[in-house]
Amino acid sequence: PLNHPGTTLSTKDAAPRRPRGKFIYLTEADISVDNGRGINEREFVQAMVRNHGDEVICVVPRPSRPEALPEGGLECVFPPRGRPSRYPAHVAAAFRRVAELQRRHRIDAVACRLGASPILPYAIRRVLGLPVLPKTLALYALFGTDEEMRASRSRLARSAGLVGRAFGPVYRSLLQDVPMADTVSEAYAEWLHHTFAIPRERLLVIPNGANTEVFTPGDPAAARKELGLERFERIIGYVGSLTMIRHVDRLLRSFRDLADGPATTGLVLVGEGGDRGALEELAVELGVR
Repeated sequence: PLNHPGTTLSTKDAAPRRPRGKFIYLTEADISVDNGRGINEREFVQAMVRNHGDEVICVVPRPSRPEALPEGGLECVFPPRGRPSRYPAHVAAAFRRVAELQRRHRIDAVACRLGASPILPYAIRRVLGLPVLPKTLALYALFGTDEEMRASRSRLARSAGLVGRAFGPVYRSLLQDVPMADTVSEAYAEWLHHTFAIPRERLLVIPNGANTEVFTPGDPAAARKELGLERFERIIGYVGSLTMIRHVDRLLRSFRDLADGPATTGLVLVGEGGDRGALEELAVELGVR
């Protein structure tokens, strides 16, 4: 509208243009380790440095394989290496580095994938006053029902439940203050809205994607033959963590009802997880192994 020929704008009406700052992207993951084919933290950081290196500074743990990382665009700090005893030192080092970057640059916000605890982003928001933007916000594994936690044989799942209970108030305080967060589905957005009172308009749904250079459709008949699945007319697939928190057991029980009919439908589960052994036992018990 301001470019319309009939529009005039005096200098006193014009808001001063705010100089462009930088974003910090914060992660606890060792991005020199490939967590699997497709989109993962390593690929995400590499793409961000490659495409937005002038706008984003990535603060990452010191890598275990430095030769696997892109040159430039990274600020490396003391790594947790998956050891609880190292985690406080990692949090302190990352906080100091963000504070140092804030002094050197004009930082607009800190984007982060929430890690083992919310302490670091909470401190950045409360002490440094920087807005925090959680990436791929998905916390059901921390705040699932007690029944789900008890059903799991996974030590990781039970530990996650303890973290959720211990840091619940910190998570809520942090998340209710975020200007924007993204998650992977409308159902997840509704759960986050009701669980943490995040205003719905601040939740952006970005469906899960995949690297199409890696995941390219091939010949279905050849694939079925290679995997020994050619006898099935239909195949139901699940790819992801094999844990009770994902309700894979419900999928197996539902499939049992399908298996009572003609044996023309197959179920393929792909993944790892602390409950894989229990799920394999359940498949035998249900007669669908």
